[in-house]
Amino acid sequence: LSQYFNMAESRIRSGKQTEIRGDKNNETNVKHVRKNKDSRRQVFIPSYTGLGLMVHLVLLITYIAVHIHGAIIFKNCPNPEKYFPGSFTFGGPWKYLTYINLWLGSIYFLLSLFGDIIPQSQIKTRLKTFLDWFFTTIVWSVALIVVIFFWSMYFIDRELIFPVYLEECIPPLLNHEWHTLPLFAVVIECVLVFHHYPSNMVAALTALGMSSVYMIWILVIYLKTQKWIYPFMKSFTPFTFVIFVIFSTFAGLLFQALGKFIAYLRWKEQFLVLNEIKNK
Repeated sequence: LSQYFNMAESRIRSGKQTEIRGDKNNETNVKHVRKNKDSRRQVFIPSYTGLGLMVHLVLLITYIAVHIHGAIIFKNCPNPEKYFPGSFTFGGPWKYLTYINLWLGSIYFLLSLFGDIIPQSQIKTRLKTFLDWFFTTIVWSVALIVVIFFWSMYFIDRELIFPVYLEECIPPLLNHEWHTLPLFAVVIECVLVFHHYPSNMVAALTALGMSSVYMIWILVIYLKTQKWIYPFMKSFTPFTFVIFVIFSTFAGLLFQALGKFIAYLRWKEQFLVLNEIKNK
């Protein structure tokens, strides 16, 4: 893939020198150098090594620490049925998007770290393609939905999402680990690791599918328990539930677009190279 980047870069940029180092039997490491009148700038094609490996390792350890912290709090809670009521009913903690989001992030950073350390191969290439889709369409969107929805509801009326009595067992630090950390994690990943974004059609279908699956899951839980999983849903009618589904799907699409915009600002030259390759 780096060879295609190099070919495209050479077509769309002038005054550029290419320095190739390394043995012919090994993977070529190409560095593009562009000369300007006042400065000399180097343009690198990012990869899943070096900085990416460090980012994935640190964030994976962080997510593991969050899981351990939550397990300790749950174990030491004097009345877990009061403070973690959803864990003892149908669906367990998997009914909550916060819990699902933590595992999505954990799985992503684990697979990314694995992709960083394995040698170049067809498996690595396919894994990279899957992880790009997984992060840009699911991990990023779910993280923003969890954080933005939670804190919006919290500041409007915290009793609708995180009642005061929960702090008797759940410390503020754990609350921030659940509902703030994911935003910082995905932003760090977006800024420090380059990702290929899928087509708008693929992104839209993924958002629609993700929203549909979770809303069906919420309905299944309601039919089994006769209770909505979130306090703010207690007054929902069939009509308001449909509106909520549409709004959630639209939010997912909006957050996907926001992520792509941020990535474009950070990796503008790489996006130009990809467009050049697609238009060949």
